[in-house]
This record gives sequence, C-alpha cells and structure tokens, in this order.
Amino acid sequence: MNDININLGEAIINCRAAAIITSENKILLHKMRGDSFWTLAGGKIKCQETSEDAILRELKEEIATDVTVEKLLIIAENFFTFDYKLFHEFCFIYKICDGDKLVSNNNIFTNENLIYHWFNINEIPDIKIKPDFMKSVLLDMPSDLKHIVCIENPGHDKGD
Repeated sequence: MNDININLGEAIINCRAAAIITSENKILLHKMRGDSFWTLAGGKIKCQETSEDAILRELKEEIATDVTVEKLLIIAENFFTFDYKLFHEFCFIYKICDGDKLVSNNNIFTNENLIYHWFNINEIPDIKIKPDFMKSVLLDMPSDLKHIVCIENPGHDKGD
C-alpha cells in the first residue's frame, strides 16, 4: 500500500506515526543525514494501516527491533514548511515500553539514511528538535492523551 502523503499542489498532506522511546534518563531521537534538526523516530502511515501498526513497522524497518506500544500520547496537527513546501501533517505519537532493550553500547547507531542518538533528558533544551512543540512534551511528558496544534513559521523555507 502507498504512504498517506497527498500533494495538493499548494500543500502536502502527510500522516505520520512517531515514537517516544526512553531508557532511564535518556530519549531516542533521529535525524536524516544532512538535516540540522532531530525528531522522534517514526515515519509515514500507509493507506489501510493503523497508526499503531505503522509505528511498529517503521521501528522494525529502521532499527530492526520489535517493540511494544504502551499507549497513544499525542495526536498532533502540524503546519510547517520544509524544503520550500507547505505541509499539513497529522501525527500520532506513541509511548514505547521497550527503551531499555534498544540502548546501544556507544549511544549512537545509524542506518543508510538516518542517524539515531540517545540524548540525556537534560540535553533536550539545547537540541534543535522538530516539530517545535516536541521539546516541551519531552520535558513534561503528558500522562493522558493530548491534542496539539502547532503552526510553525510558514516563511521558514528549509525547515532549519
């Protein structure tokens, strides 16, 4: 099945699933090679796929590990510009229970397109993280499902 990613000409609609993965006082973030910012691990939801199945599939593909979803924490509507294109993104953010089994010996691991890094929670204020609301979420993790609407700078062309 195809990713739920629709180009309307003036904007792109994107559906994404993401994971908050923690171990002790660390959180796992990733970034595309060449990007200047970090984000939660995850990816696009496919047509006829639930957001929970999507995050399980994405993590299996990206870090070759089966994980368990603890719960859905956030449903986000995110409006932003990236690579000179306007995006309207729906993102389902899950808390993952298996962070301890993902910690690598050297704290950093990669695949061909992505770089992963375990950051100490105390480092979060100094890291460039997208979407913009994510820092506050990571520093004050919600206990119940939360709906967030984020409108990032529409004139900001590359997402940097």
